[in-house]
Amino acid sequence: MSSNYGDDWEFVELPVPLNNGIQDIQAKILFDTNEIYVRIEEYVWVYDGEYWEQRGQIAGDISSVVRLNWEIINLENTIIIFAGTVLSRNLWVSYDAGWTWESQPIELPEPFLAETTWQLEYDRWRDRLWLDTGVGLAYLDDPTSAVGEDVWVFQPANYVTLDAYPNPFNASTTVRYTLTRPGAVTVTVFDLLGRRVAELYDGVARPGEHTVSFDGSGLSSGTYFLHLDTPEQTLNRKLTLVK
Repeated sequence: MSSNYGDDWEFVELPVPLNNGIQDIQAKILFDTNEIYVRIEEYVWVYDGEYWEQRGQIAGDISSVVRLNWEIINLENTIIIFAGTVLSRNLWVSYDAGWTWESQPIELPEPFLAETTWQLEYDRWRDRLWLDTGVGLAYLDDPTSAVGEDVWVFQPANYVTLDAYPNPFNASTTVRYTLTRPGAVTVTVFDLLGRRVAELYDGVARPGEHTVSFDGSGLSSGTYFLHLDTPEQTLNRKLTLVK
C-alpha cells in the first residue's frame, strides 16, 4: 500500500491466506472514507488503514466462477456495490456497503442470449451503470433504484473492417474483411467512372476474418475503389494498380 502516490510502499497482509495464490482478488479505494474494499472470491473485506473487517458474502457458492467483477458507488454517504459474473445474467447488489446482498436480473432485450458482466462501470455524471457483455455494451439509467426493474439499453458491438495488401499492387492483391455478426455481404471493385469492374463476393458470410483475391491483370494501371456493403454498414477503400 502507498500513501504518497506510489513513491513509497508498505506491505499489508491480507485478512485470509491465499490458496496456492490462485484466488480471485479485486481491490477498490474509497477516497471519501479512506477505506480499501477488497473482494477475495465472493467475500468483501474492508481495510481502514489499521484493521480488516469482513462484510457479507456476495453470492452463494461461486468458487467455480473464474471471474467476478464489481463496481462501488459512494452516493451521499450510502455505499452501493454491484457485482456480477460472466456466467450469470444476474447482478448481486448491496445497499449497505457490502453487509447484505440481493440478486437482481439483468434484463437485456431479446434476442440477446450470451453470457454477461465482463465488466461494470458507473457513470456518476449521468447516473448510468454500464455493463460490458463481451459482445457489446448495455447501460441502465438510475441504477441505484431501477436495476432489475427495466430493460437495459443494449448496444451490440457491430462493425466491419476492410483492407487490401499489397496496395499499391501489381496485377493482384488480397482483400481482407472482418465481420462481427453473420449477414449478407457484397465486395466489389469500381473504376474512377463508377463502373463495376469486378465482383469479389456476393453472399452470406460468417463472423470473423475473410479473404478474397482481386486479379487486376486485365485492367489498366490507375486508381480503383474497393467497396464492401452489409445491411448495417458500407466501406470504401482506394486501390492503386501499378504495372
